[in-house]
Amino acid sequence: MIQDLVRKTEGFVEMSIDKSNNLVRVIGAMDMTLLTTALRTK
Repeated sequence: MIQDLVRKTEGFVEMSIDKSNNLVRVIGAMDMTLLTTALRTK
């Protein structure tokens, strides 16, 4: 679910997930405020 939302965000380039540390690293030129708001609503 998070992966789909991040991948659909304009400016997305790459994403890596570290489940052991509960960390998602996203690379790209995105509007972080918009992405954060979208993740909080989901």
